[in-house]
Amino acid sequence: MPSQLPSKCFLLLSLLLLSLLAIGKSSHALEIELLGVNTELENNLRAHLSKLTKQKCDKQQTRTDFNKILWHEDIHRAAQALGYYQLEFQANWYKQTCWKLKLDIKPGPRTQIKDINISLLGPGESDLNLKKIRHELVIQEGQALNHQSYERSKKQIFRYLQNKGYWHSRWLKSQLKIDKEQNLAFIELELYTGDVSTFGDAIFPNVGLDSVLLERLIDLPYGSRYSKSELDKAYERLQSTPYFSSVWLQPLFNSDTKTDTEVELSLASKYQLSAGIGFSSDQGPRVSGRLEDNYFNSHGHSWKLDATWSEDVSEVNLNYRVPLKKPASQWLDNQFGFYREQTDSYNSKTYSIGLRYVEELNELWNWFAASNFQHDIYQLEGDLERSFSDLFIPSIGANLLILDSPSWTRQGIRIETELLGSTDKLLSDTEFIQLKLNGKAILPIGTRNRLISRGQLGVTGKEEFNELPPSIRFYTGGDNSVRGYAYNSIGEVDENGNVQGGSHLVVGSLEFDTRFIGSWSAATFFDVGSAFDHSADFKRGLGVGLRWHSPVGPVRFDLARPLDDNNNEYAFHFSIGADL
Repeated sequence: MPSQLPSKCFLLLSLLLLSLLAIGKSSHALEIELLGVNTELENNLRAHLSKLTKQKCDKQQTRTDFNKILWHEDIHRAAQALGYYQLEFQANWYKQTCWKLKLDIKPGPRTQIKDINISLLGPGESDLNLKKIRHELVIQEGQALNHQSYERSKKQIFRYLQNKGYWHSRWLKSQLKIDKEQNLAFIELELYTGDVSTFGDAIFPNVGLDSVLLERLIDLPYGSRYSKSELDKAYERLQSTPYFSSVWLQPLFNSDTKTDTEVELSLASKYQLSAGIGFSSDQGPRVSGRLEDNYFNSHGHSWKLDATWSEDVSEVNLNYRVPLKKPASQWLDNQFGFYREQTDSYNSKTYSIGLRYVEELNELWNWFAASNFQHDIYQLEGDLERSFSDLFIPSIGANLLILDSPSWTRQGIRIETELLGSTDKLLSDTEFIQLKLNGKAILPIGTRNRLISRGQLGVTGKEEFNELPPSIRFYTGGDNSVRGYAYNSIGEVDENGNVQGGSHLVVGSLEFDTRFIGSWSAATFFDVGSAFDHSADFKRGLGVGLRWHSPVGPVRFDLARPLDDNNNEYAFHFSIGADL
């Protein structure tokens, strides 16, 4: 008995395999071959003939069974949907293992849109905000007719009116007339707009933040006409703050024209803590940390503490922010800071306290006005004793930032300007006035290349420049200025060759960057710059670099050769930071 088990198992397995093959063969679907059509028409025909192609085509299937499906009508519906009202076709059936349908098609001329007549009646009839609607439609006169585009245009008109505040619009007439003999289409649309809706109240949930702050953040113009663009701006204002992890706005359209806005908000985490380690050739190894309180109180005040330490540079900054009348774009920064720096040219410590007003003018520009008091303790290379300086420095400036992508910027520009100064008549040991200009531009060249240009300009008005601390003087050289030279090693020198900095600064850079694989790119660059008092002694650097566009920002590896240094030794530079 046991000896028969293998043969029985083999027999059962063979029967199962034959059954599966039979099922697979009988499940073959009917094939359709289309001749004489373009891709658009072919795709639409196959979509309309899907009922036919789902039919099994085994040997018992007869051609009569296939003809029970109204596929002739489906062909004409598919063609007319794209404007082919003169389509003719010849069908040929043949069968080998399966039935196959061959369609030889003559589409004929395509119907063109001759005229589009749009009439707006009611309160919106004379509204200039609605005059552009004709030019923004998917369909236009002279185009080939597409019924799907026609229906999309009708929905587009409705959305356009709703976005402009006409939420009670309704169709009076929507008519598409076809002249089959002339192959022309005439579109007639008539709408009654109804009264325009206006913004009503914003309904906020209880999230623990002051209602006045929330009203100022959403800043919807109560009583003015409803506009989706205004609602989008309100959403962006709420989302741009550190207060919320999610924002949802829902307009409530009632039978009357006043439209309230329901707001749903989820608070972000109150505290955020982050820490990191890094390295740069300017500062060497460094550690950093940040602690933030996103909403210190119900009025939306916030603070953050930043600390960085390296052997040559240490920094601690505490910033307390107070939102103003327009909290998303106006605020006061109360700043307390300590900065320590040690270079081959000087050692310095700066203690500062300041107040800064910041306002975002639009998505691109912001400006600030600030006042800062700083106490410096410093010793220049070659000095036998430390020096002390107290300066009260008012300043004003503006910043511009335009970029297509922060992670891989193909095109963009950044401009930073600041005018600052002090007077010995107000809490200062000395007086000066200084202008700073920084700029950087990225231009695409082809699909994989970029040209990156960078420039710095600084001018100081001061009779006794030696009385200014290093924090006010200009130096250059290093990772982000003139590569090939040590950090802040370029400047006016004294009779002993010690770098003293300069009252003027000029730096320029050109870099050609090409992406060669994945997130990696290679670069060649030329830097030039000088920090000086009266006559510039420009230093030049030339080199090559490797870039890794990591999730946290570009990582740069540069090898640069100083062209105006006696030893001409190559310098390695490493830095991490955004392109702009």
